[in-house]
Amino acid sequence: MRKIHALVIDEKYCWGCKACEVACKQENQVPDGIKLISLWEDGPREMNGKMDIVFRVNVCKHCDSPPCVDACPSEAISQREDGIVILDEMECTGCISCVDACTYDAITFD
Repeated sequence: MRKIHALVIDEKYCWGCKACEVACKQENQVPDGIKLISLWEDGPREMNGKMDIVFRVNVCKHCDSPPCVDACPSEAISQREDGIVILDEMECTGCISCVDACTYDAITFD
């Protein structure tokens, strides 16, 4: 039985401060131009008679069968036994096939 890891963000409580983006960049030492977590505004739109904006959070979903793994011709993307999807930067050729394959738009390149 494999252990499941998840990042759970309840978007209804998000108010768009983007602190999650900053913290992720700092903790993972991510270079400029790359976001492992990104936030975008969905709205404004009318909700319950008032105008409202919902902030959507986008991260890698670590799919059960990640299409980015199959799309990578250099096999730079793999899925660990625990389900985590990882990218070996040294093997990546920058072809961006994974970007097109990701159904969640969670992959970016600088």
